[in-house]
Amino acid sequence: MIDCSKRPGLFITFEGGEGTGKTTQIKALSQWLEKDLGKKVLVTWEPGGSPLGEELRRILLSPETGRISYRSEALLYAAARAEHVDKVIRPALEAGTLVLCDRYWDASKAYQGFARGLGFSAIDHINHWATENLFPDHVFVFDIDAKKGQSVRLLVIDQKGNSRSVAVIPRVDVPAGQGPTGMVFGGYIQSAKLTYATPIQKTFSG
Repeated sequence: MIDCSKRPGLFITFEGGEGTGKTTQIKALSQWLEKDLGKKVLVTWEPGGSPLGEELRRILLSPETGRISYRSEALLYAAARAEHVDKVIRPALEAGTLVLCDRYWDASKAYQGFARGLGFSAIDHINHWATENLFPDHVFVFDIDAKKGQSVRLLVIDQKGNSRSVAVIPRVDVPAGQGPTGMVFGGYIQSAKLTYATPIQKTFSG
């Protein structure tokens, strides 16, 4: 495991299902860090973030690809992540940049490991190797309460399992009942408990 404290930059990842407001939070945070604090910020995403990663993203998300096996899916995400880390994230961190990434390793654990049933250990194994053990300093996980629609649950964890506070803009533009299912968020919760420590959860209502 890499000691995050020894690298010049800071690596923050944003996780959650579709429509949970990750993009809104990343945009707001990056603007605040750059304009108000004068920080050098890189905003990136997965799958993608590099030329090869974008091509793999197209393959993974295109209807033309058809159904692929869950193992193939997990390996393609890991391949995109390996290139992303090598060409984009690690160089930025070594240059002292604050990196904000829309999804990362924990997404594979929640989607492929938990929801697809491949298991956390298998996903961790390929991603340890793919990223050369590059862990985020902080992980923010968002979810919409599917019943209320206007509530955002926030799971906050970091490398040592410590809690961190964050200002959250409630997601009020998603109709009730149209949020993601609880399975993916459940995957994030289980992953956090096993990987970091007992996570904290906050609920913000609009």
